[in-house]
Amino acid sequence: VTFDVEITATGCPSNGKSETIKIKPLGFSEEVEIVLNFICECECHKDRIPDSPECSGGHGTLECGVCRCNEGWLGRLCECSQDEFLTDDLDANCRMNNGADICSNNGECVCGKCECKKRENPEERYSGKFCECDNFTCDRSSNRLCG
Repeated sequence: VTFDVEITATGCPSNGKSETIKIKPLGFSEEVEIVLNFICECECHKDRIPDSPECSGGHGTLECGVCRCNEGWLGRLCECSQDEFLTDDLDANCRMNNGADICSNNGECVCGKCECKKRENPEERYSGKFCECDNFTCDRSSNRLCG
């Protein structure tokens, strides 16, 4: 019997102690014990650069190559003002519904808005709030778009 188990930590324990998880499937006499040791801070943490220009002109601290945003800023490079959003989940603003892909898989979510992919042919383009439309997959007649 094979089991696939996925464990995701939603944060670091404040006291830095380890956590133990026991898995004992019904009908089996064996169990598996998993001890999780958290590494919450890396060595590079001490070399952080507060208000780094790389974090959208100082809206965050550059830490281990990643921006940790100051209060009120969101995004990979702290480029989005939190005042503009009702939720911290910027990607939620880029989905047509909960089951949909971000920007219909035809663009990138930037500050809660879809920026549609560019095509090699400049005449072909994605459009719509969620990049859900295009002008190149429709039927054609005499090389002109139908409809």
